[in-house]
Amino acid sequence: MKLSLCFLAALGRIIHAHSWYNESEARQFALVSSVGYCEILDEVYTWSCTPCKESGILLAPGKIRVIDSDSFNKSRFFVGAFQDKPGCMLSFRGSENFYNFITDFDVWKQMQVVDFEDCQGCFVHRGFYLLWKYMRSQVMEALEEVGCTPQGPNNSLSITGHSMGASLTHLAMFDLDHRGYSITKSYSFEAARVGNRAFADAFNERFPSPHVVRITHNMDPVPHLPPMFLGYIHVQSEVFYDATGHFKICSETEDPSCSNQFTNMASMVMYHLGDHCQSPLLTNGNICYPDGCLNEPRSLLI
Repeated sequence: MKLSLCFLAALGRIIHAHSWYNESEARQFALVSSVGYCEILDEVYTWSCTPCKESGILLAPGKIRVIDSDSFNKSRFFVGAFQDKPGCMLSFRGSENFYNFITDFDVWKQMQVVDFEDCQGCFVHRGFYLLWKYMRSQVMEALEEVGCTPQGPNNSLSITGHSMGASLTHLAMFDLDHRGYSITKSYSFEAARVGNRAFADAFNERFPSPHVVRITHNMDPVPHLPPMFLGYIHVQSEVFYDATGHFKICSETEDPSCSNQFTNMASMVMYHLGDHCQSPLLTNGNICYPDGCLNEPRSLLI
């Protein structure tokens, strides 16, 4: 009898975990994240590019802004007002040159942390913070241009991002929520760690599942940066995809059965950089190389 009760309790936890993760919705957001890598921007502005249409998310042509921001990492974000409901979509692209990101970006050069305002005891990575601080006014201006203001009926935001853009997603969520926006949904893909445990705890309390899903893939090295021994820790909640494309709902932060099961950073950087752009959620399997909106085929970034 006791064994049966334990089995039912375990089954209940599994059912609950799977109830909040919507893989179809995750695929929609992965497609939106891939739009940031499109080179034919006319099709983005009209929301007619291949991943735009395949996502099933309707953004209003004429109410879409694409902003290429800092020059070093060639970061980009775009915002768009929903066509079929109130609110906006905000998406942060990863670095245009992923290899530069992992080898040259502040992840390695500037391990210093800085205070994150409006979060007691919170420290975040200086490089990510300065980049978000640089982009923040551009983001808010673009949102207001398409009709999404902090106060009013269109203050709800869905946010997504890949790679460096996924890390910016987590900082932006915290900051924009504090400034009056309502964050209704977020899927981030292959994010690096952005802050200390105090930041992660405050973030998790403010955005519990299913408001935010942090998706990782196989042996991608980026989710292991910056390293935990320097005090960094991920935000929740992680969904991990293995090499076969099967996913696991991760029950704890830095779950040893998910991406954190891999510890050989040198091997991951040497042999698994390709995992960073690969995604079993997409038909072509690659967020960085969206179908139908590149000027010409590109070789892998690595």
